[in-house]
Amino acid sequence: MTKIMTIHKPQPNRRRTASMQSITNLPITPGGSRLRPQVIDIEASGFGAYSYPIEIGVVMSNGLRFSRLIKPMPDWIHWDPEAEALHGISQRQLQRHGHSAFEVAGELNQLLLGQTVYTDAWVVDKPWLDTLFNRVAMERKFFISPIESIISEHQMEQWVPAKRQLSPQMGNREHRALDDAVLIQETYVLTRMQQAGGQKSRSRKNGG
Repeated sequence: MTKIMTIHKPQPNRRRTASMQSITNLPITPGGSRLRPQVIDIEASGFGAYSYPIEIGVVMSNGLRFSRLIKPMPDWIHWDPEAEALHGISQRQLQRHGHSAFEVAGELNQLLLGQTVYTDAWVVDKPWLDTLFNRVAMERKFFISPIESIISEHQMEQWVPAKRQLSPQMGNREHRALDDAVLIQETYVLTRMQQAGGQKSRSRKNGG
C-alpha cells in the first residue's frame, strides 16, 4: 500500500500540536508565495563527524509543512546529552515514533523534486542531509542553499531583531525542526516587507 507523506497546511487562528512532531498551524503572512522561500531545518544527535539527523522540518512557499522524526540507523550511535537538552528529543522517542531513514529521504525527494530549499545553518544542515542520503544510498534530487544567498544587506541587518520579534508571537518551540523552519520563513517575509516599507518611505521623502 502506498503511504502518503504527512504534509500540514496551516489554518488561520487554529493550532494543533501532534505528539512527537513539531506541527504548528499559523496563519500565512500576507504577501503571497513569491515572498516565501522554501525552508528546511534539521535537528541532530549532536555535532561533529559522527552526528546524524534525527528530525527534519520543511515549510513550502505555499504554506504546506512537512515534519519527520528519524529512527537512527543501527550504526548511528553518537548521542550528545547537551543536544538533547536543546531540542528535547530523546532516543526513546526516536525508536518509538521515528520513521526509517530510507522513507524520510524518499519523501523529501518527492516533496522537493528539482527545487531549492533554504536553510539558515547550511554549514551543518547540508552535511546532515548528505549523511541521510548517503547512508540509504539514495540520490538527493533537490538542492539546499544558505538563506544568506537570497537576502539583501538590509534584511541581514534586520534579521536578528525581526526573528526575536516574531518568535514569542508565534509560540514556537525553539530547536524543533518545523517550528524553526517556519520562523526562518516568517523572518524572511518580515524583513523583506520592512525593506519595501523603507524604500517607499524614502521615495515619498524624495518626492517620488
